[in-house]
Amino acid sequence: LANHELVIFDQRGTGYSEPSLACPESEELMLSTLDEDLDSEQSKGLLLQMVTACHDRLRGEGIDLAAYNSRENAADVDDLRRALGYDQWDLYGISYGTRLAQTVMRDFPDGVRSVVLDSTYPLSADLTVDTIANMDRAFDTFFAGCAANAACSEAYPDLENRFFALADTLNATPILVPVLHVFTGQQLEALVDGDTM
Repeated sequence: LANHELVIFDQRGTGYSEPSLACPESEELMLSTLDEDLDSEQSKGLLLQMVTACHDRLRGEGIDLAAYNSRENAADVDDLRRALGYDQWDLYGISYGTRLAQTVMRDFPDGVRSVVLDSTYPLSADLTVDTIANMDRAFDTFFAGCAANAACSEAYPDLENRFFALADTLNATPILVPVLHVFTGQQLEALVDGDTM
């Protein structure tokens, strides 16, 4: 960094950008159900109610939600580059930031000198379809990696079977664990079952 400038920005709708798309309804739901044993249908129903309430509130505030997407974010990135006087710059993205960087590369290639992508979320990916397959692949890779590593397999023998046995046990008998609210420091209890561990 001694020879480079680092530009960090809040994407539209996030952080200090205005208007904010923050949904306090999300935290309210999380805090109110943290210690509850909800099945997937109950969780989906509450999540849908929360998203609907947030959506309706934002629309009621006159916010055009159609203006919040990767294409618009990429245009913001290029506008920022030009406003700062850079002919080109190097992009670094993690998770969704990789999708944004790829969108900038696609839509504004002349402004990009290089790109580093970490935990890539490809433009072709559909999270609603790919998430479960990706999770299965990640678990398979993790367990195979441990089994193939002498130190790991010695420290955690039969890790895959033990992991899924624990998940079954926690699904049958969930436990309450103490947690701290990351912003307030408030001590809370969270219910952990095999699906959420």
